[in-house]
Amino acid sequence: MTGEISEYIHNIEMLTRKQVETDVQLDVARHIQYGLVPERTNLKGEGFEISAMTKPAKAVGGDFYDCFKRSDDSVCIVMGDVSGKGIYAAIFMAMAKTMIREKLMAGLSPAETLNQANNALCGQNPEGLFVTVFAAVLNPFTGELCYANAGHTFPVLLGEMIRVLEPESGIALGLFEDADLSDHVLRLSESEGILLYTDGVTEAVDPQKEFFGMDRLLNTLKAAAEKTDTGAGRNTGKDAPEGGNAEETLFAIDRAVQRYCEGNEPFDDMAALVLFRTCTSDDRQELPVSLSSLDEIRKAVFETVGEGPEARKVILACDEVLTNIVRYSGAGSLLFSCRKQEEELCITFSDDGIPFDPTAFRTEEKDFELLDCGGMGLNIVRETVSGMHYQRKDGRNELVLSFI
Repeated sequence: MTGEISEYIHNIEMLTRKQVETDVQLDVARHIQYGLVPERTNLKGEGFEISAMTKPAKAVGGDFYDCFKRSDDSVCIVMGDVSGKGIYAAIFMAMAKTMIREKLMAGLSPAETLNQANNALCGQNPEGLFVTVFAAVLNPFTGELCYANAGHTFPVLLGEMIRVLEPESGIALGLFEDADLSDHVLRLSESEGILLYTDGVTEAVDPQKEFFGMDRLLNTLKAAAEKTDTGAGRNTGKDAPEGGNAEETLFAIDRAVQRYCEGNEPFDDMAALVLFRTCTSDDRQELPVSLSSLDEIRKAVFETVGEGPEARKVILACDEVLTNIVRYSGAGSLLFSCRKQEEELCITFSDDGIPFDPTAFRTEEKDFELLDCGGMGLNIVRETVSGMHYQRKDGRNELVLSFI
């Protein structure tokens, strides 16, 4: 009996020591994770608003997010999920997050950033971990969102049509060198946004061990959008957000998941980030719907970029757009703006004429004697600009021309 009691006490001491070691590892991992990834972040600036969160789980993983502005006023967002749990996952997460942030801050595109980070992680990965990452860069003035996906969960486009985006999904970082990830581009209109999240959101379980799932997430987003649009039923209480579509949307996701789980302790971390494009300062000037308005347009372009050959190419494109609006749109109102951002010049035309998307219009090849029958001006614009974006909003045509 004495021998059995001694062995029993010894076993208890061993188990206690292992449990203490495990608790210490988890505590260290939590400090690493939450030292680098705040539980809540709100970031706002001209043309954008971001709200992000991470929710701790009992078993610490490597979920992380990041959001920041670059010197050129573009906005970077990142969402990642490291395989595994504990201190190794937390350290790997810290490495990945730091690398990605540094490369984005240096001005690299999302794909360039993830490809370079992948090669570095493959060379410093003795535990064989990997991380899925979605990274994007937003130009808040044009709405252009450039992004790359390294095996991460598909984002959700927020706006009038809430839907899951299904971009090409590359491999996770840390598995193989030469991941060959590529950039993709979409354009967010004002009041449109994007949701990034980890699988801790969709794989949260209720007492019956059923997943929260994508359908419930989309329904939550639609309900939140309806409340925001009508202003009715907005969240209140001490924990409610102070305002803004991004905060409201994130709050709605958090509440929906909590209610679904009904107090169950989560097994996996949960992270989510919501970005909305907002209105920029309105520097548009009203011009007569007349060909004579080209004088004001020419003046604005020269004041912005000088009177060199490049400015004359810009004016040529503007002349063709103005002519198209005056002759064919039936517009009674015309707004114009000219803005320089770093190396990019953005020209915006807004009119209340009949709907017409010049980016979708293609002219057929014509004989020489028929070239003056229309459509050739748009070809001149396409050959001159570096980018051309159109949207129909609030009963107006809005065309943005980009020049580099």
